[in-house]
Amino acid sequence: MTLLRKKAIVFGATGLVGRQVVTNLSEQTNFEQIIAVTRTPQPSSWWHPTASTITNHVLFDVPTGTDWTNALQQIDWLGVTDVFVCVGTTMRVAGSAAAFRHVDVDFPIAIATLAKHNDIQRFVVISSIGASVSSPFFYLKCKAEMEQAIITAELPIAHIVRPSLLIGERTEKRSGERFAIMFSNLFPWIYKGFLAKQKPITATQLSRAMIGIMNEWPVPPIPKGYDTSPSAVFFHESITLHHKSE
Repeated sequence: MTLLRKKAIVFGATGLVGRQVVTNLSEQTNFEQIIAVTRTPQPSSWWHPTASTITNHVLFDVPTGTDWTNALQQIDWLGVTDVFVCVGTTMRVAGSAAAFRHVDVDFPIAIATLAKHNDIQRFVVISSIGASVSSPFFYLKCKAEMEQAIITAELPIAHIVRPSLLIGERTEKRSGERFAIMFSNLFPWIYKGFLAKQKPITATQLSRAMIGIMNEWPVPPIPKGYDTSPSAVFFHESITLHHKSE
């Protein structure tokens, strides 16, 4: 059986999950090219010591309030089959609500728009557990807004993953996450029943789950409401991501 030769773009390729996605994709024989999109130049060996399939594309900072489209059009979209969107920031790093939205909302929406324009068949984006337009938290409201835009983009197939707390070695320190990780290590038994969906997930687990989801063909059953639509959107909650990473 001949494997489908695929080409992927990974946005947020130096982040906690994005870096792992690039590394894992480079170990798969059916991906002939992986474009790792970063803000600063990186050698391919930063992701994998021997991989020859990784190409680094530097996407220089686009100022807050500026459209991402022109910068995204500089990427080689020709022949791309899979797009992984692993972008995200924090309010502390962004510095303002507008700058946060620029990265966590506007950027993924612009990527989805270009993906649609280039007829990308498979698209996956990281959101968050608890994303809701009615959430009292700005972060979760932004994630929900991004999700709604992905739905209306009408991509052929879009996957939205909603992980719980992400565990891994970050370049930036997040005190809230350190406390939550310490708590989960001390009381692992608490993640049972209705709290199972809150169980933290590692970057490696999430990466494996995302790649597994994108490799599923045929796709999962079309959810109700999308039966006659040319596009389909699938949500993957954290508890499901744990299972798919095994």
